[in-house]
Amino acid sequence: MSRRVIKIPVFSTVEEKNLNIGLIAKIQDKFDHAILCGSAALFLQGVRLKRFSHNVSDIDLILTHWELLEIDGKQPQPSKDLPSGCDFQEQILVDGVKVDIQINPYAKYEYISYKGFMFKVQPFMETVRAKARYNNKKHESDFKEFLINAGREEEGNL
Repeated sequence: MSRRVIKIPVFSTVEEKNLNIGLIAKIQDKFDHAILCGSAALFLQGVRLKRFSHNVSDIDLILTHWELLEIDGKQPQPSKDLPSGCDFQEQILVDGVKVDIQINPYAKYEYISYKGFMFKVQPFMETVRAKARYNNKKHESDFKEFLINAGREEEGNL
């Protein structure tokens, strides 16, 4: 499925900026094998958490094979000294944003259309299972908020 667009949409909400949705679109527009996972994938799948409005997030990607994620002629910088998510093999800085990378040629994915761009994301339950394995305070808080909102019928909450 082609994600090519004439122009990548502007992603300007606080949540979109904090989750680096614009940079993710640039990466996926250039690197078709990049699959988004983690919090940004959940956001694109409709999950809304309070921390998305308050905290800047890194980007979690699964690549089906290793490739240097050069964006706008700039090569990524290694970032081994930065803390990382639990099962990611590599950490790099792309445009000053930490990107955690896992290599998995068999990773499952689906496409989500958001503001006219087709994002390649890890299936919802795969992301939820991964977050459940990590067992840390951030993910525990996310699950509590997620479960509290699950019973509500307010638009934008899952």
